[in-house]
Amino acid sequence: MKGILLFGLLAFSSYFGHGQYVSSNTTNSYVYTNNDLTQTSEYLLNMENKFWTDLLSLIQMLKNSDDADSIKQQVNQVFHDESQPYQFSDQRFVHRLHRKHLPTQKANQQTNVNGIKVFAGDTRVTSNQLKLAEQIIQTISLPILQQNVGDVPAKNTRVVLFSNPQTYANSLEEAGVSPDQLKNIASETGGLTVGSDVWIPLYNLQDQSDLANVLTHELTHVVLNQKGIGDSLPTWINEGIAWHDGLLAQAQVSPQETQQLTSKLNQQIHQVAQQQQLLQLSASENDILNANYNVEWEDYLAIQNLLDTYGNQAFLTFLNGIPQTGVDESFQQTYNMSRTSYETSFYQSLAQE
Repeated sequence: MKGILLFGLLAFSSYFGHGQYVSSNTTNSYVYTNNDLTQTSEYLLNMENKFWTDLLSLIQMLKNSDDADSIKQQVNQVFHDESQPYQFSDQRFVHRLHRKHLPTQKANQQTNVNGIKVFAGDTRVTSNQLKLAEQIIQTISLPILQQNVGDVPAKNTRVVLFSNPQTYANSLEEAGVSPDQLKNIASETGGLTVGSDVWIPLYNLQDQSDLANVLTHELTHVVLNQKGIGDSLPTWINEGIAWHDGLLAQAQVSPQETQQLTSKLNQQIHQVAQQQQLLQLSASENDILNANYNVEWEDYLAIQNLLDTYGNQAFLTFLNGIPQTGVDESFQQTYNMSRTSYETSFYQSLAQE
């Protein structure tokens, strides 16, 4: 997402040190050590939340188990049962940083794909994780971006991967995040984009399909920023197309997981519509932050409807016209209706479902 992407309570198994998610030739490897679980327990003790306390009890119970698959399965089940699917925060958080770039991180390791530099944000990010990110960007993200937003990230794009909450929190603090927000953001952030800089905390991602989603989502924002239109786009367009691209990427890795996520979010928004709590696409920041559902799924549905009705080429024409005529005029010229008319029409159709 353009700003801060909150993955609610995503699967926690990837944080367990050497038990972090690692993929080589699409084969996942999870190796849990007693020391990894101890470090995880210490981290969870700082989380003032009943859910984390319950999960800590589970980890302590499994601490002496040698069955890594059993640990992973049971921990993931806790998250599956307790969490809402992919809860996100409004990306306006980034605007509050008042930055055009994120602070440069010390490069422990790095790789390069099509001019995009991918860095290890700390020493525990492995070479396999860097290679996996490189492969996803090259084979999945770039083709999707070229097709759906008409370009790929420029060579000044920087992607930084973090392996644990502490190093990520330290970097967030350096970027200007207030101390009272650090704990929640470090534990819940899925991705953060400012300008051409992307930060991704790997410990909040469950598997390779999540990484494909987040990388492609964030790089969509990068392309829009580099086109000079990211800040001028309404939230629902900016977030909606990033969601669209991210889900396409995730579906290439795990169609089943993507379908499950889509079904959950469709069910959630249908319930919200029935309760007459659906927000307008032009809702205020305060309303979005206080919504009891994933508002960005509504953004995605609005973009998907636009693409299904008018086609991808029309959307590219709309984006390309913005630098010359502005968002509203380009929308009017492309779709022969005002942006506000579309927003109202879409809201009414969704609210009546």
